[in-house]
Amino acid sequence: MKGDGNKRAMSRRRFLKSSAGAAAAALAGPSIVPSEVLGASPPSEKIVLGFVGVGGRGGGLLTNFMALPEVRVTAVCDVKKPSREAARKRVDEQYGPGVCGAYVDFRELCARDDIDAVVVASTDHWHMLHALEAVRAGKDVYCEKPLGLSIEQRQMLRKTVNQYSAIFQFGTQERSSYKSRLACELVRNGHIGRVQKITVASRYSIASDNYPEMPVPDWIDYDLWLGPAPWAPYTANRVSNSHWFHISDYALGFLAGCGIHTID
Repeated sequence: MKGDGNKRAMSRRRFLKSSAGAAAAALAGPSIVPSEVLGASPPSEKIVLGFVGVGGRGGGLLTNFMALPEVRVTAVCDVKKPSREAARKRVDEQYGPGVCGAYVDFRELCARDDIDAVVVASTDHWHMLHALEAVRAGKDVYCEKPLGLSIEQRQMLRKTVNQYSAIFQFGTQERSSYKSRLACELVRNGHIGRVQKITVASRYSIASDNYPEMPVPDWIDYDLWLGPAPWAPYTANRVSNSHWFHISDYALGFLAGCGIHTID
């Protein structure tokens, strides 16, 4: 079910968990159901995920999430057919044939009532809009960095997340890495003495050439790839991760793409 703007959507998983808790409190008998009754990992306890953007970074996240026993992926979305179909194949190979729905339009994925949370790893200029659609559809969200292309976009998303009482996690995951945690522990416990200065470095952005216009191939929905960005003629490099990252219509460069981790 979808939220009405003030109430958090109640998924089947949340309903079953809350109902089980209420029933256990009301009964005088044992409140623990043996795992052999429901199975070691009953379907109702799975966190059902949908993925928007399953290219390089999104494909890596898909691998990581599918390794978690408490997760089940049921849908993927990407405007590029090769990425979309490769992701669908991986999901079906793990969970069974026909399990994974594959979508071109993210709105169709977000409209599914059986999905609890959405993982957003699309092109940077789409992050905020994809996250907004998911939250308004009653989903929780994990969104890769960077979050939008302006402060106003971030403020809008924060307001919507609070309005719908959604759980939202932002992709500054390097703060949880072993090396980052160790560095923080060394500094905070005084093992390197008093810190006088911190220097932060990031890979630099590069200038894009004026690539020649090309016919739009049939494996990409180019209009949907452009989305909120100004119209520009199709060229293979424009939709390549190694190039759009450095075009201001779609990204903030490597300061937001990579430097965000070290600054954080």
